[in-house]
Amino acid sequence: MTTYTMNDAIVSIYNKCSFLHVTERISYVTLKISYKIYAATKSLLSNSNYISMPLANMITLHSQTFKKSFRYRGVVLWNQLPKDWNNSALSYSKFKEVVFNWIVKKRNVDYVSH
Repeated sequence: MTTYTMNDAIVSIYNKCSFLHVTERISYVTLKISYKIYAATKSLLSNSNYISMPLANMITLHSQTFKKSFRYRGVVLWNQLPKDWNNSALSYSKFKEVVFNWIVKKRNVDYVSH
């Protein structure tokens, strides 16, 4: 008989129903908006000629207010994306799909395997 904690049960339900919890949903929406911004203004990316996922440029401000801003969160999340994704082949709808799957996979690694 397998013993499950409440956390295991909740993660299992999230996975079966393809739900994202609040912080995952915030990350998902932030990355969707960031994709639109970066697609429109490739100058924000470190090298827009990359086939793989380019890094976003970070402004160096050290205030706590800046660290709570959308721009900061967007850049940090963007730079965490796998670098082996083929940036030139990702349409917006495909980007949403792979980001959703990446967030779910990250959840499974962070919560289920511990």
